[in-house]
Amino acid sequence: MRRNIIKTRHGEMSFLEGEGEIPVILLHGLGGMGNVFFKLSNCLSGRYKFIFPDLLGHGHTVADDDNITVRMQCESVEDLINGLNLKKPIIGGHSYGGWIALNYATMHDDISALLLISNAGTNPTLSDRGNAAIEKFLDQVVEVNRKNDRNTMKKIIINNSRDEMRVPESSIRNLRVPTLIVWGSEDHMIPLEYGINLSKLIPGSRLHIIEGGGHKAHYSHYEEVCKAIGEFLSTLNSFEPKTTDPK
Repeated sequence: MRRNIIKTRHGEMSFLEGEGEIPVILLHGLGGMGNVFFKLSNCLSGRYKFIFPDLLGHGHTVADDDNITVRMQCESVEDLINGLNLKKPIIGGHSYGGWIALNYATMHDDISALLLISNAGTNPTLSDRGNAAIEKFLDQVVEVNRKNDRNTMKKIIINNSRDEMRVPESSIRNLRVPTLIVWGSEDHMIPLEYGINLSKLIPGSRLHIIEGGGHKAHYSHYEEVCKAIGEFLSTLNSFEPKTTDPK
């Protein structure tokens, strides 16, 4: 994969880009970088053109403003898609990245499928756990990746707690895009119940549970995740959305 840079309305976005015909954009979690998906790209068919951005405030991406919101991330992803002239890409993400992908999918009809791995956006945020939990998390992400700026990460966490950043249930119910949801049975950060509920809200979605998997099942159980994604992608042409119970 090669690293490139593209100008977005919120700064210069750095991204890794592979070879292939069908574009697949995967968005990393809070405090991560695009390269966390290397294992997935290595075990899926060469038909897929993987694109792994470093989100605003992360990795090699330079943001114009460090007061970053989910909406700003979505706008930057939109600029990436338009700037690369991608037609109906598959978009997905893990945790915070899944939150962005889900939010993007509710506002755009220019994607062909949605991949969600233990995604946030419908669960209580880190801010809801109190300042001690926030500081502990910040200690971890700064230690793991020195590119992470503690103040920027904290602003993102605080902005994530704003009600308008949550993905409305009504918008989720209106999704009409093939969706795969992957969740670890032992995810203690965002418990499986949120994945089960999400699968009930998104018409025609599939839920694949990784037995024994935690919050980063795409890394710890990447072979099973790869298989689930590969099988899902192979059925896209036969997708027929179902209606959900509005109750």
